[in-house]
Amino acid sequence: MEARSTEPGSTDPSRLSAILGWLHRAFDAVATWVTQLSWWKFALFALLSVIAASILQDELFSGDEIVTIKTKGGKQPEANITIDDSGIHFNPKTFKKPGEAGAATGA
Repeated sequence: MEARSTEPGSTDPSRLSAILGWLHRAFDAVATWVTQLSWWKFALFALLSVIAASILQDELFSGDEIVTIKTKGGKQPEANITIDDSGIHFNPKTFKKPGEAGAATGA
């Protein structure tokens, strides 16, 4: 008798095989349909595919979220991390030592 995994992340091999089989048949059907299109229909299909991909990318991967980190005790975070269209920017917060804040003492 085989033991089955009841973990939420586990995948049944037959289920995975069925999904991959369905994806293969769907791809073959679309490929067959596209090869039967005339050139102007193919160009229209390609243009609509690019537009749909652009809309999907904007919806799924938009960088408009602002993340705020709050810490306990009112302390400020130790670094400033900014994520935008140009990339991830990490600016560590600099702390002054207690002796550096005042004027220099002379002899």
